[in-house]
Amino acid sequence: MNTKIAACFLLLITALPFFGKETECMVILNNGSEYRGKLADINGERFVFDLPDGQKEFDKSEIYMLSFAKERMYRDIRDISQIDDNEIAEAVKKASVYKPEQNESQLILLDKINYRYDGVNIIRTQKKIIKILSEAGKENSIQMVYYNTKSGENCDLIYAITITPDGNVFSLQDDAINNEPTVQDGLYQGKRRIKFSMPNPEIGNIFVYEWKKEFPADSLFSPINEYFYLRDDYTIAKQELSFVDMPYPLEIHREKGEVKGAKAQIIKDKNNITVKAQNIKRVTISEPYLPEDSVLLPNIRISSCFDESSAVKFFQPQIPDSLSFNKFINEHNFGNLKTQDDLKKVYAYFQDKIIQIQYQPSTQAYKISNTDKMLHEKKLSPLDKTALFADVLLNSGIESSFVFYSPQKTAATKLHKEKNLALYPKTALLITLDGNEIMLSFENKWLGFGKLPDKSSAASAMIIGKNAVEYRLLPDVPPENNKIAIRMTGTLDEDGTLHLNRNFTVDGYASGSYRKLRFMSDEEKNRFFREIVSLVKIGSVSKEWSIDSNLEDKNSPVNFSDSLLIPDYCVVSGDIYLFSLPHFEYDLGDLTSNHRDYTVNWQKKGIDECHYEIKLPESLRIKYMPASQDFSFDNEKFHIIYQCDDNTVLNVSYTSESNTPFVKLSDYKKMQAYIKRRMELSKQYIILEKIK
Repeated sequence: MNTKIAACFLLLITALPFFGKETECMVILNNGSEYRGKLADINGERFVFDLPDGQKEFDKSEIYMLSFAKERMYRDIRDISQIDDNEIAEAVKKASVYKPEQNESQLILLDKINYRYDGVNIIRTQKKIIKILSEAGKENSIQMVYYNTKSGENCDLIYAITITPDGNVFSLQDDAINNEPTVQDGLYQGKRRIKFSMPNPEIGNIFVYEWKKEFPADSLFSPINEYFYLRDDYTIAKQELSFVDMPYPLEIHREKGEVKGAKAQIIKDKNNITVKAQNIKRVTISEPYLPEDSVLLPNIRISSCFDESSAVKFFQPQIPDSLSFNKFINEHNFGNLKTQDDLKKVYAYFQDKIIQIQYQPSTQAYKISNTDKMLHEKKLSPLDKTALFADVLLNSGIESSFVFYSPQKTAATKLHKEKNLALYPKTALLITLDGNEIMLSFENKWLGFGKLPDKSSAASAMIIGKNAVEYRLLPDVPPENNKIAIRMTGTLDEDGTLHLNRNFTVDGYASGSYRKLRFMSDEEKNRFFREIVSLVKIGSVSKEWSIDSNLEDKNSPVNFSDSLLIPDYCVVSGDIYLFSLPHFEYDLGDLTSNHRDYTVNWQKKGIDECHYEIKLPESLRIKYMPASQDFSFDNEKFHIIYQCDDNTVLNVSYTSESNTPFVKLSDYKKMQAYIKRRMELSKQYIILEKIK
C-alpha cells in the first residue's frame, strides 16, 4: 500500500470521532467500483458502511480511497445577488447582451489560470465561465479534470454552479462528482480525473466552476508548459494566465501562427508573469483532419527552463544493489553482453517478456520507480523499461545515454531551440557497440533496434549523456527512403472473377507495419492479411502469403507476396464490364473544402510505384481506357501509362512521388487541383465489352 493511501487511512482513523456514524462518504475500491453511504464502524482491518442496499464491509486492502462530503463555495447560494465576485457579475452582464454567431454553441466568458508558489508546492487554479448557446453547447455540462497519480499531485474542485438568465443559482452537490482512481487505456493511463456534471444544462444558462491542482515545485519532473491561444473554435470574451512568485525562471515563447488573432498584453516582473487578452474570436475549422505537428493558431507559451545539470545527474544508469536485480541478471544470463548479437537477444527478451503499459512516457513514472518494483510487477512505462535496460547494460560495462525525442516535422527546428523535456514525448536509449551507434526504443516493438530514430522525418532529439546534454536536429528523410513497389499479375475470367498475384517491396517507414509481424502469433498474422485483402474487395481470399525478408534488419526492404481469388470483381451489365485497378484508391475528400485557415499536412513523403499486368479473356476487348497522364504540383509528381497489347494483356504502370507534406495556404488552390485530378483518375473504370 503506498504512502498516500496509508495517510488517507491514518487521517480516517484519527478523524473518526469527529465524523461519527452519520458521516456521508464515497468509497472507491481498487477495481474502480464506487459506493456512497455512511461510515458505520471500523473493526480492525474491516470498514463497515451503511449503503442504500444495506450494510457492507470492506477489507482495508480493497479500498483505494475514501472521499468524505465537504462544504464547497456557494453551496447554499440561491440567487446571483448573494455572490460577491466581480468577475462572475461582469460575465453575467456580458452574457445578457451577447449576440451569438451562426452555429456558435458556446461562449467562454472567462478562462483564467493562475500559478502561485506557497513555499513547497505550486498551486494551479483555473476558473471558467461558459454560456450555453445551443443544444451542442450542452456538452459542457460534463467536465473532466485530469491530474497525475505518480508525481505528488493533488486536485480538488472548489465549486461549480449554474446561473439562469433570471439570476437563480444551482450549486453542484458532492454526489454529482466522481473522483476516479484511473482512466482505462491510452494517453491518460496512470492519471486520475475528477468528473462532474453541471446542474441545469439548459440553453441560455451559465456554467461557473473553479478547480485547483497542487504539485511539487520541480522544474525537471513537474515542468510548467502552458499555452495561451489567441484564436480558437469558440469565442473567448476574456482570458488570463498569471504566475506569481515562481521558484525558478520562466520563458516566454511567441508563435504568430497562420491566422490573425487578438493582441495580448504581457506584464513581466522577475518571476511574475501575467498574460491577458479580450474578445478572442473563433475560427471555423471545417475539416476533421488536423496536422498535430504544425502550429495552427497564434499563441504564447510559458514554460519553465530546462535544468540540464539536474537532468544529467538524474538520468544516469546505475547497478542496483538488490537481491532481486542480481537474481534477474543471473536467471536470464544477462551478465556478459559483448556483441551486437548478445544485445539483440536481451533486447528481444525485454520486448517480449516484460509487460509495457501503453501510455505516454512520463518522467514522474520513472522518478518514483525502483528496480525491485519493476521486476516484481513487470508493468513498466516505456521510460521505465528504458531505465531498467540501461541498468542491465551497465552491469556488463556498457554505457548508455537516455534519449528524448520528438518526431515532429515542422516544429523540429523550433524544438531544437526550446530546450524543454516536456516537448520531447518519446524515449529511447543510445549506446555505442563495436564502433556503431545504436538506438534502442521501447515505444513500439517495430521501431526498436536501429539508428536514432530512423523512422522520423526532421526529428529533434535531446540526448542526456554522462556529462552533458546534447541536442540533435536529425536530417529530413528523402522520399526514396520511403518507397513501396507493387507488381500485380493475373487473369480476368469471363464471369468477372479476378485471379491476382501480388508482390510488394516496401522500404522505410511503411515497412514498420510488416516488421511487427515477427512479434505476432499465426492468428494475428492471418488477421493482419485479412485486413489488407479487404482493401481490394470484401470477400477476397488471400492464399499462399509469404514474407521473404529479414524483418529484424530495418535497413533492408520487406518483400511480401500473396495470391488472391476475387469473385465478382468486375461490375457486369449485359455485355459491358467495368474494371477498376486494385490498390488504386485515392480519396482525400476531407482535405478539399473551399476554405481553410491553416497549413495542410496532407500525406507522407515517399514514392509509390505500381505495375499491373492483367490477361483478359479471349471473349472480351477494351472499349475504353483512360489516357496516359503526367501532372505535378510543386514537388508532387504523378505519372501513369495505360497500354493494351492486342487486346489480350492490360498493362498499366504508375509512379507517385510526394516530397511536400506541408503546403502553404497560398498554394492551397493549386494543391486542390492536383488532388482533384488524382481523385478523378482513381474513380475511372476501364470499360470492357464482349466480342460479338
